[in-house]
Amino acid sequence: MAEAQEKDNFWLYIAGLIVATVILVFMLKSRETEHLQDGVIAQSQSEVFANIEKRKATRNVTTGQND
Repeated sequence: MAEAQEKDNFWLYIAGLIVATVILVFMLKSRETEHLQDGVIAQSQSEVFANIEKRKATRNVTTGQND
């Protein structure tokens, strides 16, 4: 009688893990710059620049300096 050999699935599990990791990396990479597409950053930058200009104008009026 011949003994039944068990199929070794070790390399199949390793290949599945590699494929799952690659898919996960690509999914995360595609979402990496989603936050840049909305207008929050542009709005924040315009507010910062407006505050800088306001500060310069206030400083020039109070001290009499010209930049």
